[in-house]
Amino acid sequence: MIASIKTTAWVASIELARCALKQLSSNRWNLLAIAEVLEQENIAFYWATLPANQNAALTDSTLNLTVLAVVPHYRCEAWLRRCLRSLVDQTHQPDGIVVIDDASEHPPVEIVAEFPTATLLGSDRNVGPYRLVQQVIESTNYWAYLFQDADDWSSCDRVEKLIQAAVTTGAELIGTQEIRVFESSAIKSVYYPLDVNLALSRKLGFALLHPTSLVVRDLVMRLGGFATGLRFSGDTEFLLQAVLVAKVMNVADFCYFRRHRSGSLTTDPVTGLTSRARRKLELQIRQQAIAHRRALQIGRSPNLKSNKPNRFTFTISQALNCDSVNLLHMARFEDRLIKTLVRQRR
Repeated sequence: MIASIKTTAWVASIELARCALKQLSSNRWNLLAIAEVLEQENIAFYWATLPANQNAALTDSTLNLTVLAVVPHYRCEAWLRRCLRSLVDQTHQPDGIVVIDDASEHPPVEIVAEFPTATLLGSDRNVGPYRLVQQVIESTNYWAYLFQDADDWSSCDRVEKLIQAAVTTGAELIGTQEIRVFESSAIKSVYYPLDVNLALSRKLGFALLHPTSLVVRDLVMRLGGFATGLRFSGDTEFLLQAVLVAKVMNVADFCYFRRHRSGSLTTDPVTGLTSRARRKLELQIRQQAIAHRRALQIGRSPNLKSNKPNRFTFTISQALNCDSVNLLHMARFEDRLIKTLVRQRR
């Protein structure tokens, strides 16, 4: 379902190359090293990418649809500036940018204050990204929400490409292709299927990378929201339900730079993709998705809101130690946690 290419080509303007390459040894002449030098020297530049399929490139369009960029944050201060800079530099700028800090020891007040269009919100305790994202969506009324992890960054045309795809195709959840960035400075292109509905009808898997996506608010509300009680895999649960009621797709463009690093939710031994806790939870999510599909096949409409795992809490210790616990049937969070730490004026 996912294809990857290890060899990735890049180009830079002569002016930028001259500024950066003279400060690097020849064995460090790579895209990421050049970007780091330019950032250290406060030299402005834009991240631009090419589509995987040139025929799928979208035409320019002037659209009057409101989009809020949502950036969950937890201990990602080292990478947050590049993340926010890439959102500020969009060819079609989002109508707002919200950083939601999940009770970091030192909330990134100073960093967010550098970006006048960004607002910093914070939780008084660590609850995981889905609970915070859902509260923002319920408390606002934008047409759509753009997701981005705090340690990643976007190409300069990502918002434009996703909005155009939503309008021209009617899709309500749209992702992009991924450029995976490793701690060794290696880069790999990762390709996801364009027709997510078709891909997931054939095999349940990872057909869309959540932080690359834009989702229309109406779809979120029809599904009852994200899994507010889950620390991870809430995006998988949301995707597997979204394809039952909406058009879901990926654009052909590589618009998202995803950092693969130690200590993240997907690489940590306790919460990572191969951890016991995640495997247990995702098995239940897939079983639920299969049950919903079978109900549709016999003419029944599954109640996606009442059966959602965003109605229940979940702890890693339960997944590790209590084999009998059903992670998909627990209590819903109703209290509001988020408070404003920094509000910028445009």
